[in-house]
Parts: sequence; C-alpha cells; structure tokens
Amino acid sequence: MPTPGASQKGVLSGTVTYNEKMALPPGAQVSVRLWDALLPPDVATVGEAKFEATAQVPIPFELFFDPALIQSSHTYGARATIRVGGVAWFQSEAPVPVLTQGAPTVDVVLLVKRVAPAP
Repeated sequence: MPTPGASQKGVLSGTVTYNEKMALPPGAQVSVRLWDALLPPDVATVGEAKFEATAQVPIPFELFFDPALIQSSHTYGARATIRVGGVAWFQSEAPVPVLTQGAPTVDVVLLVKRVAPAP
C-alpha cells in the first residue's frame, strides 16, 4: 500500500490500555490496526502502527492512513495487541468503531485484555 504524502495523511490517535495491575517489561511491542469492516479481510486493512512501548499504560498511539481509502458509508474499526518476545500478552476483545458515522478519530481508547498467562 503506498504511503500518502505528509499533507495527505489522516490520523487516528488515542491510547492503548488495560486494567491489570502489572507493568510491561522492556521491549514490549504495540500494534494498532485500522480496517474497513465492509471489505474482505485480505484487503480490509487501511492502516497499521507498530512501535515499542516506551511507557506504561495508557500508551499513546498515532496511526496514519490515506484518507482517500475512507468511505463515509463504511464502518471502520481499530484493535490493538501488545506482544512481549513475539507472544501476544494483551489484545482487544472487540473492535472499537472509529472514523465514520459519528465515531471518533482522536482520544480513542483501545482496551486490551490479557490473553497469555502471567510470566
């Protein structure tokens, strides 16, 4: 997928968080995915951000996407995963509606739940 020029980028921003009383170890990787719920899965991804968590939750994120790919009549969702050593420790249970039909593009909160046993 081509990357839009700086002046043509859309941005989705917010935080990834969880409710467990535990700290992430150094090197934890966060990924946030934005997709069109009305398209087949193989072409549905509109944008993705992957980065190392440099702070504890809530972890801020910015995901850039090409606004030309967004159709106002479609529904879009965002999900997050936190991996440690390549293993998913936390992930979204359900997508959070974003971008269209009154859904937010800023201050989006992606709540993730524990999926791997505690170390």
